[in-house]
Amino acid sequence: MAAEPEYAAAASALIAQALQDSDPSGAYVYALVAASDGVEGAVSRLDRLENRMTTGDVLSLQAAEVERVGISPADAIGDIDDPRALRALALAHYAGAGQSRSYARAYYYALLAEAAGDIGATTLKSEIEGRFSARGDDVTAEWADLSASIQASALEDWIAGGLAGESLLKY
Repeated sequence: MAAEPEYAAAASALIAQALQDSDPSGAYVYALVAASDGVEGAVSRLDRLENRMTTGDVLSLQAAEVERVGISPADAIGDIDDPRALRALALAHYAGAGQSRSYARAYYYALLAEAAGDIGATTLKSEIEGRFSARGDDVTAEWADLSASIQASALEDWIAGGLAGESLLKY
Protein backbone atom coordinates (compact mmCIF):
# COMPACT_ATOMS: atom_id res chain seq x y z
CA MET A 1 0.00 0.00 0.00
CA ALA A 2 2.83 2.41 -0.78
CA ALA A 3 0.82 4.74 -3.01
CA GLU A 4 0.50 8.45 -2.39
CA PRO A 5 -1.73 8.81 0.68
CA GLU A 6 -4.43 10.77 -1.13
CA TYR A 7 -4.78 8.01 -3.72
CA ALA A 8 -4.10 4.88 -1.64
CA ALA A 9 -7.67 4.32 -0.46
CA ALA A 10 -9.24 4.82 -3.89
CA ALA A 11 -6.61 2.63 -5.53
CA SER A 12 -7.14 -0.04 -2.89
CA ALA A 13 -10.89 0.03 -3.55
CA LEU A 14 -10.30 -0.46 -7.28
CA ILE A 15 -7.87 -3.34 -6.69
CA ALA A 16 -10.31 -4.99 -4.27
CA GLN A 17 -13.05 -4.73 -6.87
CA ALA A 18 -10.80 -6.23 -9.55
CA LEU A 19 -9.76 -9.16 -7.35
CA GLN A 20 -13.03 -9.92 -5.60
CA ASP A 21 -14.18 -12.69 -7.95
CA SER A 22 -10.85 -14.44 -8.46
CA ASP A 23 -9.04 -13.88 -5.16
CA PRO A 24 -11.31 -13.02 -2.21
CA SER A 25 -8.44 -13.03 0.30
CA GLY A 26 -6.31 -10.76 -1.87
CA ALA A 27 -9.27 -8.46 -2.41
CA TYR A 28 -9.95 -8.40 1.32
CA VAL A 29 -6.52 -6.95 2.08
CA TYR A 30 -7.22 -4.00 -0.22
CA ALA A 31 -10.82 -3.63 0.93
CA LEU A 32 -9.58 -3.27 4.52
CA VAL A 33 -7.50 -0.26 3.49
CA ALA A 34 -10.32 1.27 1.47
CA ALA A 35 -12.90 0.80 4.24
CA SER A 36 -10.68 2.23 6.97
CA ASP A 37 -10.23 5.36 4.86
CA GLY A 38 -13.95 5.71 4.27
CA VAL A 39 -14.23 4.77 0.59
CA GLU A 40 -17.90 4.41 -0.29
CA GLY A 41 -19.01 0.79 -0.62
CA ALA A 42 -15.85 -0.66 0.90
CA VAL A 43 -17.48 -1.83 4.14
CA SER A 44 -20.16 -3.75 2.24
CA ARG A 45 -17.40 -5.25 0.07
CA LEU A 46 -15.68 -6.47 3.26
CA ASP A 47 -18.94 -8.15 4.31
CA ARG A 48 -19.37 -9.85 0.92
CA LEU A 49 -15.77 -11.03 0.86
CA GLU A 50 -15.98 -12.41 4.39
CA ASN A 51 -18.87 -14.60 3.28
CA ARG A 52 -16.48 -16.29 0.83
CA MET A 53 -13.58 -16.75 3.25
CA THR A 54 -12.87 -18.87 6.30
CA THR A 55 -13.09 -17.20 9.67
CA GLY A 56 -9.45 -18.03 10.30
CA ASP A 57 -8.40 -16.27 7.11
CA VAL A 58 -10.50 -13.22 7.97
CA LEU A 59 -9.02 -12.93 11.47
CA SER A 60 -5.50 -13.49 10.16
CA LEU A 61 -5.80 -10.83 7.44
CA GLN A 62 -7.32 -8.39 9.90
CA ALA A 63 -4.44 -8.95 12.33
CA ALA A 64 -1.91 -8.41 9.54
CA GLU A 65 -3.57 -5.12 8.56
CA VAL A 66 -3.64 -3.90 12.17
CA GLU A 67 0.05 -4.72 12.42
CA ARG A 68 0.78 -2.94 9.11
CA VAL A 69 -0.99 0.20 10.31
CA GLY A 70 1.08 0.01 13.48
CA ILE A 71 -1.11 1.86 15.96
CA SER A 72 -0.83 0.26 19.37
CA PRO A 73 -3.88 0.06 21.63
CA ALA A 74 -2.19 2.47 24.05
CA ASP A 75 -1.66 5.01 21.25
CA ALA A 76 -5.24 4.56 20.03
CA ILE A 77 -6.61 5.08 23.53
CA GLY A 78 -4.37 8.08 24.12
CA ASP A 79 -6.09 10.53 26.42
CA ILE A 80 -9.56 9.04 26.14
CA ASP A 81 -11.33 9.79 29.39
CA ASP A 82 -14.83 8.64 28.51
CA PRO A 83 -15.75 4.95 28.24
CA ARG A 84 -18.23 5.82 25.49
CA ALA A 85 -15.26 6.89 23.38
CA LEU A 86 -13.74 3.43 23.93
CA ARG A 87 -16.99 1.89 22.72
CA ALA A 88 -16.92 4.18 19.68
CA LEU A 89 -13.40 2.95 18.95
CA ALA A 90 -14.62 -0.64 19.32
CA LEU A 91 -17.51 0.05 16.93
CA ALA A 92 -15.18 1.62 14.38
CA HIS A 93 -12.97 -1.48 14.39
CA TYR A 94 -15.98 -3.79 14.31
CA ALA A 95 -17.46 -2.07 11.28
CA GLY A 96 -14.18 -1.20 9.62
CA ALA A 97 -15.30 2.36 9.13
CA GLY A 98 -12.65 4.90 10.05
CA GLN A 99 -10.43 2.19 11.54
CA SER A 100 -9.08 -1.08 10.21
CA ARG A 101 -11.74 -3.74 10.59
CA SER A 102 -10.55 -6.01 13.33
CA TYR A 103 -12.89 -8.14 15.37
CA ALA A 104 -10.04 -8.75 17.83
CA ARG A 105 -9.39 -5.03 18.37
CA ALA A 106 -13.11 -4.34 18.56
CA TYR A 107 -13.45 -6.97 21.26
CA TYR A 108 -10.46 -5.57 23.16
CA TYR A 109 -11.85 -2.03 23.23
CA ALA A 110 -15.36 -3.28 24.07
CA LEU A 111 -13.91 -5.13 27.07
CA LEU A 112 -12.16 -1.97 28.26
CA ALA A 113 -15.28 0.14 27.73
CA GLU A 114 -17.38 -2.38 29.63
CA ALA A 115 -14.86 -2.45 32.49
CA ALA A 116 -14.94 1.35 32.59
CA GLY A 117 -18.69 1.27 33.07
CA ASP A 118 -20.12 1.85 29.60
CA ILE A 119 -23.38 -0.11 29.59
CA GLY A 120 -23.59 -0.10 25.79
CA ALA A 121 -20.28 -1.93 25.55
CA THR A 122 -21.81 -5.11 27.00
CA THR A 123 -24.16 -5.40 24.04
CA LEU A 124 -21.35 -4.82 21.56
CA LYS A 125 -19.13 -7.37 23.32
CA SER A 126 -21.96 -9.92 23.18
CA GLU A 127 -22.52 -9.20 19.49
CA ILE A 128 -18.84 -9.82 18.73
CA GLU A 129 -18.87 -13.05 20.74
CA GLY A 130 -22.07 -14.14 19.01
CA ARG A 131 -20.49 -13.66 15.61
CA PHE A 132 -18.30 -16.70 16.28
CA SER A 133 -20.64 -18.88 18.34
CA ALA A 134 -22.63 -20.65 15.63
CA ARG A 135 -19.99 -21.31 12.99
CA GLY A 136 -18.98 -24.81 13.94
CA ASP A 137 -16.64 -26.37 16.45
CA ASP A 138 -13.42 -25.24 14.76
CA VAL A 139 -14.43 -21.57 14.71
CA THR A 140 -15.79 -21.76 18.25
CA ALA A 141 -12.48 -23.21 19.45
CA GLU A 142 -10.44 -20.66 17.49
CA TRP A 143 -12.48 -17.78 18.92
CA ALA A 144 -12.26 -19.23 22.44
CA ASP A 145 -8.47 -19.22 22.22
CA LEU A 146 -8.30 -15.76 20.67
CA SER A 147 -10.85 -14.20 23.02
CA ALA A 148 -9.06 -15.63 26.08
CA SER A 149 -5.84 -14.02 24.87
CA ILE A 150 -7.62 -10.70 24.23
CA GLN A 151 -9.25 -10.80 27.65
CA ALA A 152 -5.86 -11.39 29.29
CA SER A 153 -4.33 -8.50 27.31
CA ALA A 154 -7.19 -6.18 28.18
CA LEU A 155 -6.91 -7.02 31.87
CA GLU A 156 -3.13 -6.58 31.81
CA ASP A 157 -3.40 -3.25 29.98
CA TRP A 158 -6.23 -2.13 32.29
CA ILE A 159 -4.03 -2.67 35.32
CA ALA A 160 -0.63 -1.66 33.89
CA GLY A 161 -1.99 1.38 32.09
CA GLY A 162 -3.84 2.71 35.11
CA LEU A 163 -7.08 2.68 33.15
CA ALA A 164 -8.99 1.89 36.32
CA GLY A 165 -8.13 5.35 37.60
CA GLU A 166 -10.61 8.14 37.94
CA SER A 167 -10.21 9.33 34.33
CA LEU A 168 -12.43 6.62 32.84
CA LEU A 169 -14.61 5.89 35.84
CA LYS A 170 -15.95 9.40 36.34
CA TYR A 171 -18.76 8.89 33.81
